[in-house]
Amino acid sequence: MRGRTAAGGRRWVGVGNSGDADTRRATTAAVRDALAGPDPKLLIVFGAITRDPATVLSAAREAAPGVPVIGCSTHGEIGPGGPWDGSVLVTAIGGPGFRVDTAVAEHVSGRQRDAGAELAACASTPVEGHPHQVLMLLTDGLVRDQESILRGAYGVLGARTPLFGGAAADGWRMSGVYLLAGDRVLSDAAVAVRLASDAPIGLSVRHGWCKVGEPMIVTSAGNGRVYTLDDRPALDVYLDRLGAPAEAYVDPTAFRDFALPRPLGVQRRSGVEARNLSTEIDLDGRSIGGGSAIDHGGRG
Repeated sequence: MRGRTAAGGRRWVGVGNSGDADTRRATTAAVRDALAGPDPKLLIVFGAITRDPATVLSAAREAAPGVPVIGCSTHGEIGPGGPWDGSVLVTAIGGPGFRVDTAVAEHVSGRQRDAGAELAACASTPVEGHPHQVLMLLTDGLVRDQESILRGAYGVLGARTPLFGGAAADGWRMSGVYLLAGDRVLSDAAVAVRLASDAPIGLSVRHGWCKVGEPMIVTSAGNGRVYTLDDRPALDVYLDRLGAPAEAYVDPTAFRDFALPRPLGVQRRSGVEARNLSTEIDLDGRSIGGGSAIDHGGRG
């Protein structure tokens, strides 16, 4: 299936995805549909965790020789016509007026901030004639404290280079994700792409969730987990506030099913961030978390 494209006489973007059971055919078809114009500069490939990543990567490279490829595994793919599950989705960008640079950081766990700084190095040198730039990051979603990767990148680039991206997923298996970069399949890694442009690049983020109830204070947190909210066990406070059924307090599956559509809102200067709590369930310690940091003293 092919997505809409925008060319404007110069730059263009295209999206394609395929649910073909054969991974090589699916990837080839998705790339073909995504290539909406001349001079492709980048392929961003999202494959379901059920797809063999080596096949996805080799098929994408064969379908668009010489074009840089990055990507990762997913839990659902949002493409033309709405969300898919089990497909291969490809976004391609191309045309004149911008430049692409990529970077990879490996063995990220335990050195998240340093890894972020390594990634940002690809965007630290200005590109003549391309004064506007953004940095896209794809990370291993099972690495804890994702914010430290962002802090590392921010420490190099500052506020003048917007950061955006996402984390690889594995369909709730919580056993391993993959990232794609160049000719390699990676884990415990992060990938960055600097898009440098001769014209401004607009970014917009909105989650669509609505706040419910009164705010809570994070009174104990660390290592990507919240231990207490308002000086009580965080998991119990969260469930109490939302009127959860009794089984959600004691059954991991029931908790996941309840928490998935009810993220925790974290107050930031730019608004309220939605944090998924359904992936790392701690019924014994009664803490909550999803791999990303929620700072002590914050409001949830």
